[in-house]
Amino acid sequence: MFVQCLGLFGRLSCSIFILISGFYMVEQKAEDHYRRIDPVMAEMVFYSLTIWLALVLVGGRPFFPWGEAVNAFLPFFRGNWFLVYYLVFYPFVPFVNAFIRSMDQKTYKRLLLILYVVWPVVPTITMHAWAFSNVDYFLVMYLTGAYIRLYVHGKTTYDNRRNLAV
Repeated sequence: MFVQCLGLFGRLSCSIFILISGFYMVEQKAEDHYRRIDPVMAEMVFYSLTIWLALVLVGGRPFFPWGEAVNAFLPFFRGNWFLVYYLVFYPFVPFVNAFIRSMDQKTYKRLLLILYVVWPVVPTITMHAWAFSNVDYFLVMYLTGAYIRLYVHGKTTYDNRRNLAV
């Protein structure tokens, strides 16, 4: 039960991170976008190698298991699920932003409504689980954050519940 609760909060924090990403990255220029992925990838390799070497030094892992060494140098394919899917989602962000800018508010709101109905409600009613991936999940959260940035944040009236509904 304890591990399930931790997993719930982990998923929630990932949702909030993608929501915030949509909020801030929706107005980012495409040429600036791709330069920001290199530091994330470098951090992944650094921490993966550091943790692997620490485990080797304290005797938690054998020194030269080649499979583990390869995984430590290339953590993008097997490791933290969130970072792997974030790296898959990240190259699509400029295209998603262009798509968002091509819609007016009414169309954008309809898209979000459809996503929020189709994604969780229809499988519940039909009793058939659909195979949505984490990339789909990231897209829904990103679109929600971008909508908040474009149409809710910074309104002259400060009743944000009303602004979200309008």
